[in-house]
Amino acid sequence: MSVISRGTLPQNFLDSASTGMRLPTPEPQYFFAKMAMAGRLSLAALDVGAPTAQQFVTMAGGGQPIPPTLDEHPEGGRAPVSYRGPDLTRAKRLLAEAGHPDGRGLPPLKFYTSIGSQNQQMSEMLKGQLGRIGIRVEVNLVDFSQLIEFVNSKKAPFFGFAWGSDYPDAENNLALFYGPNESPGSNHFNYKRPEYDALYEQILTMEPGEERTAVYERMRDMVIEDVPFIGSQARTRFYLIAPWLENARPTERYYGWFKFLDVDPTKMKR
Repeated sequence: MSVISRGTLPQNFLDSASTGMRLPTPEPQYFFAKMAMAGRLSLAALDVGAPTAQQFVTMAGGGQPIPPTLDEHPEGGRAPVSYRGPDLTRAKRLLAEAGHPDGRGLPPLKFYTSIGSQNQQMSEMLKGQLGRIGIRVEVNLVDFSQLIEFVNSKKAPFFGFAWGSDYPDAENNLALFYGPNESPGSNHFNYKRPEYDALYEQILTMEPGEERTAVYERMRDMVIEDVPFIGSQARTRFYLIAPWLENARPTERYYGWFKFLDVDPTKMKR
């Protein structure tokens, strides 16, 4: 969802928008974190791993893989079954059941993400939140090319990444968990479940409709239950577009959209 809501925009921003400048819709994209761990330890980290208001974003993930603007995105951003926290009591219980009460005996988790303007702050926030249940995190900020190399070679046990939908259909996001797409393919989670793979192959030839949506939701719930995945945020980009600028259709799915911009001088106010 958005970094700031319309209700928090400055008045001069809203005045500009009312004179012909436009705001786009949320983009079907996700930032996520992945842990190459299994079972209850994963769920413990997921329970406590939800960023709080200190991150200054509206969380859209709810711990599930389908971003906003797509039909299968659950109402309110949270699937009926969700491990999204924070729930410190539950997280500590699951961690203890995994054999690591208060994190004892658990080595530091090596977290990899790219060097960026906010990644250091976000990584430190994640480190602090997981530290509340005794999980230590070793943050590794690397160049994006190095991050890709680590992820593709399955050497990053815990990493942060982003995915922008190539087209507005949840199939594109569910493909991230299709077994044959394992690293160095797009399934960087290296998730493999024959039942899920069979459903993915089934939806490729299904027409849009209630039946396909039901399969999408079933696959979504499998991911929530099985995969140490944290769907964190989906951003909305705010643009001020002058009324004389033609063909302005910003999108994350096609980065060449600006080639079609044009100016209508008759609409320019002097």
